[in-house]
Amino acid sequence: MVVKFTIEGEPGVGGVITENAIDTTASDLPDERVRECIADAMYALEIDPPSQGGVVHIEFPFTLAPPEH
Repeated sequence: MVVKFTIEGEPGVGGVITENAIDTTASDLPDERVRECIADAMYALEIDPPSQGGVVHIEFPFTLAPPEH
């Protein structure tokens, strides 16, 4: 699954994810509810701000798999 998101912030203050979306053309996770849940959870991440402040746009691939037993 590929998530595109934007981080805004200032050093010493912190980073905030201000927008995000699942790239459905680059993702093979079929369950829309799970994709929406992951997109919503992105807003709760504690994340470092961009090193020079301002805004950074990121496209990040996540690999999800069941636990191995």
